[in-house]
Amino acid sequence: METIHDLVPKSLATVALRAPQDIIQEASERAKALKEMVEKTHGSIQIGGNEHLRIEAWTTIADFYGCKVQTVDAQAVEVFGTKGFKAMASVVHVASSRVVTTAEAYCLQDEPTWTDKALFQLASMAQTRAASKACSLAFRWVVVLSGFDATPAEEMAGIKVALPEPQTLDLGLMPFGKHKGKRLADVPTDYLGWLLGDLKEKQKRPELQEALINELEARAMVPEHVTTKGDVNLFEYAKNAILNEKNKGVAIATRAQYRTDGRLNFDQQVALDDVFNAKWAPPLDVPEPEPES
Repeated sequence: METIHDLVPKSLATVALRAPQDIIQEASERAKALKEMVEKTHGSIQIGGNEHLRIEAWTTIADFYGCKVQTVDAQAVEVFGTKGFKAMASVVHVASSRVVTTAEAYCLQDEPTWTDKALFQLASMAQTRAASKACSLAFRWVVVLSGFDATPAEEMAGIKVALPEPQTLDLGLMPFGKHKGKRLADVPTDYLGWLLGDLKEKQKRPELQEALINELEARAMVPEHVTTKGDVNLFEYAKNAILNEKNKGVAIATRAQYRTDGRLNFDQQVALDDVFNAKWAPPLDVPEPEPES
């Protein structure tokens, strides 16, 4: 008599019989790694209040599970008189060569974004959509654990989403990111500097940019009076980091970080202000004294 173990291939039976808590634990670890990668590489798009992952993030989560995405050549199609391309992609488990999921996707000229694009661009987007869709069929449950939307960003192109009502920003709290809800005073200096220097969100929220600058300035203006001789090598490193930095936001964060570092003495900490001001502070418009008559 056949049993369930006879009917299910050994490679699949092993997965099916694993403890659910082990599967969730492993998925949570991968979800955390994915979130960190996406934050560092800006691998998501904000649409209607939700974050949708780009294709690079979807293929990364596939790599976490030992899988690769395979696509085939896009085929020219015509759907109800509209021309475009259709493509198919599969998620394949590398070690066993088993196909995990398969999906197809389209890119047509009736989409506003693609009306005037070259045909090869439509073909490429069809392949990209198929790849991200195939990954989402297999791994969207892990992506949701990361806090992202389960629909790939490429599938959201052209979709109009009702935007949430604007909310008043509490300038004392981080409104998003891994430190969401924390007081700005409790957020690490290097994170504030990265946020000020690179995050596109600041372009839409000048009040947040001002709050970050004020917080970093406040940290830089409160040196620790310590009794150390001072680390000369560290001081030179901090000084050069400020002098060579091209982004003022990052320079502010660098100064704030080392301005209160206990390995530097008071004179070295204050000297960092002089280094910063020499490069970044605007010159004072002091009128020349009138000649005595």
